[in-house]
Amino acid sequence: MRKLLPPCTTRTDKILRIGFAVAGVLCLLYFCLVGFVAGLLHTSILFIWIVGGMLCLTIACFVPKITAWLKKTKKWVISLIAAPLALCLLLFTAGEIAILTGFVSDVPDGDADYLIILGAKVNPGNKPSLTLQNRIDAAYEYLTEHPDTVAIASGGQGADEPISEAQCIADELIKLGIDPKRILLEERSTDTAENIQYSLELMNDSPDVTVLIVSNDFHCFRASAIARRHLEADVGHLSADSVFFLLPHYMVREFAGLTVDLLKGNLEFE
Repeated sequence: MRKLLPPCTTRTDKILRIGFAVAGVLCLLYFCLVGFVAGLLHTSILFIWIVGGMLCLTIACFVPKITAWLKKTKKWVISLIAAPLALCLLLFTAGEIAILTGFVSDVPDGDADYLIILGAKVNPGNKPSLTLQNRIDAAYEYLTEHPDTVAIASGGQGADEPISEAQCIADELIKLGIDPKRILLEERSTDTAENIQYSLELMNDSPDVTVLIVSNDFHCFRASAIARRHLEADVGHLSADSVFFLLPHYMVREFAGLTVDLLKGNLEFE
C-alpha cells in the first residue's frame, strides 16, 4: 500500500494531492448527478466526467513520484511537455469565453422573417426534455410578440425518440396557441450544421431576410456562427435558459463541438 500511495514529503505535494483528489471526486459525483439523477447516460458524459475523474485521482495517487521525476528531468523536456498543455488550456479558455458571449441574446429590431428553433432530446410520451422545453418557451414568447415571424421547427428523430424533435416543437407551440400555418417542419437534421442547412431549403432565398436562431445559451455562439456560414442573411440569436446543474457538462461538451465545427469549416464569425 505504501508503494501504491507514496507519502507526500513536501507541502506542495500535499496541496497537489488534495487538489487533484477533490477534483476527481467532484467529477465522479457530478457524473452520478447527471447520469443517474438526470438520466443522461451518454458517451460524452462517461468520457468527460468518469475519465476525467479517474485521471485526477490517479494523478493524486502519484503526485510525489511525478514531482520527483520533474525535478530530475531536464528543463527542455519539461518545456516540451508543458508548452502543448499550456496551449490547450489557452485555447480552451478562449473557447469558453467565446461560448459565454452567446448567453446574451442578439435580437434584431422589428420582426425577424424566420425563427429557427433548434431541436433537442424528446422524452417518452412525446414530451420535450427540459433543454428543449426552454427553447420552445423562448420561441413562444418571441412569436407572440412578433406575429409576422415564421417559425421553422428543426430536428430529426433519434433512435430513442418517439417523434421527431421538429414535430415535438411544433406540437408544443400549437398547444400554446401559435397558428400551425406559421410553423414549418425540418425533420431530417441530425446535428446543428444540418439544422441550418436543411432549414435554409424552407426559407425565402432573398438575401434581405432576417433569421433568428433559438437555442440554449451555451449553444447560441456556435449555432449563430454556423448560421452565418450557411446563410446569406442577417443572423441573430435568442438565448433560452439552460438547466443549471447540466451547464458545466454542456459548457465542456460545447467546446468540443466548437472545435469540430471549426475544423470542418462550418463557422463564420462576425
